[in-house]
Amino acid sequence: MSDEAGIGITFAGVGLLLVASGFLLFWLARRGASGALKRNQFAGIRTSATLASDAAWFAAHKASEKQTRIGGYGGIVGGLGALAAGAMSAARAPQEACIAVFLASTLGTSIWMLAWVLRGAAVGQKAALDIPRHTDSN
Repeated sequence: MSDEAGIGITFAGVGLLLVASGFLLFWLARRGASGALKRNQFAGIRTSATLASDAAWFAAHKASEKQTRIGGYGGIVGGLGALAAGAMSAARAPQEACIAVFLASTLGTSIWMLAWVLRGAAVGQKAALDIPRHTDSN
Protein backbone atom coordinates (compact mmCIF):
# COMPACT_ATOMS: atom_id res chain seq x y z
CA MET A 1 0.00 0.00 0.00
CA SER A 2 1.35 3.41 -0.90
CA ASP A 3 1.72 6.23 1.60
CA GLU A 4 -0.99 8.19 -0.21
CA ALA A 5 -3.45 5.30 0.10
CA GLY A 6 -2.62 4.90 3.78
CA ILE A 7 -3.20 8.60 4.37
CA GLY A 8 -6.53 8.50 2.54
CA ILE A 9 -7.68 5.49 4.59
CA THR A 10 -6.62 7.22 7.80
CA PHE A 11 -8.49 10.38 6.83
CA ALA A 12 -11.61 8.37 6.02
CA GLY A 13 -11.35 6.42 9.29
CA VAL A 14 -11.10 9.59 11.34
CA GLY A 15 -14.01 11.03 9.36
CA LEU A 16 -16.15 8.01 10.20
CA LEU A 17 -15.26 8.35 13.89
CA LEU A 18 -16.24 12.02 13.86
CA VAL A 19 -19.55 11.27 12.13
CA ALA A 20 -20.24 8.52 14.68
CA SER A 21 -19.40 10.82 17.59
CA GLY A 22 -21.71 13.48 16.16
CA PHE A 23 -24.56 10.99 15.95
CA LEU A 24 -23.77 9.79 19.48
CA LEU A 25 -23.98 13.34 20.84
CA PHE A 26 -27.22 13.91 18.99
CA TRP A 27 -28.66 10.64 20.35
CA LEU A 28 -27.55 11.39 23.91
CA ALA A 29 -29.09 14.87 23.71
CA ARG A 30 -32.38 13.42 22.56
CA ARG A 31 -32.41 10.63 25.19
CA GLY A 32 -31.44 13.01 27.96
CA ALA A 33 -34.10 15.56 27.09
CA SER A 34 -36.81 12.90 26.80
CA GLY A 35 -35.96 11.40 30.19
CA ALA A 36 -34.82 8.10 28.66
CA LEU A 37 -31.21 8.68 29.77
CA LYS A 38 -31.34 7.84 33.46
CA ARG A 39 -28.96 9.25 36.04
CA ASN A 40 -25.64 7.40 35.74
CA GLN A 41 -21.89 7.78 36.12
CA PHE A 42 -20.98 7.25 32.45
CA ALA A 43 -22.97 9.42 30.02
CA GLY A 44 -24.57 12.81 30.33
CA ILE A 45 -23.87 15.94 32.36
CA ARG A 46 -22.38 14.54 35.55
CA THR A 47 -21.86 17.17 38.21
CA SER A 48 -22.80 17.13 41.86
CA ALA A 49 -25.82 19.29 41.04
CA THR A 50 -27.10 17.11 38.18
CA LEU A 51 -26.51 13.88 40.10
CA ALA A 52 -28.31 15.21 43.20
CA SER A 53 -31.75 14.05 42.04
CA ASP A 54 -33.65 12.66 39.10
CA ALA A 55 -35.40 16.02 38.74
CA ALA A 56 -32.08 17.88 38.54
CA TRP A 57 -30.70 15.32 36.07
CA PHE A 58 -33.73 15.69 33.80
CA ALA A 59 -33.78 19.50 34.06
CA ALA A 60 -30.12 19.70 33.12
CA HIS A 61 -30.49 17.47 30.07
CA LYS A 62 -33.71 19.11 28.94
CA ALA A 63 -32.06 22.54 29.16
CA SER A 64 -28.87 21.46 27.36
CA GLU A 65 -30.50 19.57 24.49
CA LYS A 66 -30.16 22.35 21.91
CA GLN A 67 -26.47 23.02 22.59
CA THR A 68 -25.60 19.32 22.64
CA ARG A 69 -27.42 18.74 19.35
CA ILE A 70 -25.55 21.64 17.75
CA GLY A 71 -22.30 20.00 18.87
CA GLY A 72 -23.48 16.73 17.33
CA TYR A 73 -24.34 18.38 14.04
CA GLY A 74 -20.84 19.85 13.94
CA GLY A 75 -19.35 16.39 14.43
CA ILE A 76 -21.32 15.03 11.52
CA VAL A 77 -20.41 17.91 9.20
CA GLY A 78 -16.74 17.86 10.21
CA GLY A 79 -16.59 14.11 9.82
CA LEU A 80 -17.94 14.45 6.31
CA GLY A 81 -15.16 16.98 5.65
CA ALA A 82 -12.54 14.49 6.83
CA LEU A 83 -14.17 11.81 4.65
CA ALA A 84 -13.94 14.24 1.74
CA ALA A 85 -10.22 14.64 2.44
CA GLY A 86 -9.89 10.85 2.24
CA ALA A 87 -11.79 10.81 -1.04
CA MET A 88 -9.60 13.61 -2.37
CA SER A 89 -6.53 11.57 -1.49
CA ALA A 90 -7.96 8.50 -3.23
CA ALA A 91 -8.59 10.67 -6.29
CA ARG A 92 -4.92 11.67 -6.20
CA ALA A 93 -5.53 15.32 -5.38
CA PRO A 94 -2.43 17.19 -4.20
CA GLN A 95 -1.51 15.91 -0.74
CA GLU A 96 -1.17 19.47 0.59
CA ALA A 97 -4.81 20.12 -0.28
CA CYS A 98 -5.94 16.83 1.26
CA ILE A 99 -4.04 17.55 4.46
CA ALA A 100 -5.41 21.11 4.62
CA VAL A 101 -9.02 19.89 4.26
CA PHE A 102 -8.42 17.15 6.82
CA LEU A 103 -6.83 19.44 9.39
CA ALA A 104 -9.44 22.15 8.97
CA SER A 105 -12.21 19.57 9.31
CA THR A 106 -10.84 17.71 12.31
CA LEU A 107 -9.50 20.65 14.28
CA GLY A 108 -12.53 22.80 13.52
CA THR A 109 -14.87 19.97 14.46
CA SER A 110 -13.03 19.23 17.69
CA ILE A 111 -13.20 22.86 18.79
CA TRP A 112 -16.85 23.14 17.70
CA MET A 113 -17.97 20.02 19.53
CA LEU A 114 -16.06 20.86 22.70
CA ALA A 115 -17.38 24.42 22.78
CA TRP A 116 -21.01 23.38 22.34
CA VAL A 117 -20.81 20.48 24.77
CA LEU A 118 -19.27 22.75 27.41
CA ARG A 119 -21.92 25.39 26.71
CA GLY A 120 -24.62 22.74 27.09
CA ALA A 121 -23.06 21.55 30.35
CA ALA A 122 -23.08 25.11 31.70
CA VAL A 123 -26.74 25.59 30.73
CA GLY A 124 -27.59 22.20 32.22
CA GLN A 125 -25.71 22.93 35.44
CA LYS A 126 -27.65 26.17 35.87
CA ALA A 127 -30.95 24.36 35.30
CA ALA A 128 -29.98 21.65 37.81
CA LEU A 129 -29.09 24.25 40.43
CA ASP A 130 -32.52 25.83 39.99
CA ILE A 131 -34.18 22.58 41.18
CA PRO A 132 -34.84 22.57 44.93
CA ARG A 133 -32.80 19.92 46.78
CA HIS A 134 -35.86 18.38 48.44
CA THR A 135 -36.93 16.81 45.12
CA ASP A 136 -34.31 14.05 45.55
CA SER A 137 -35.76 10.77 44.37
CA ASN A 138 -32.95 8.37 45.21
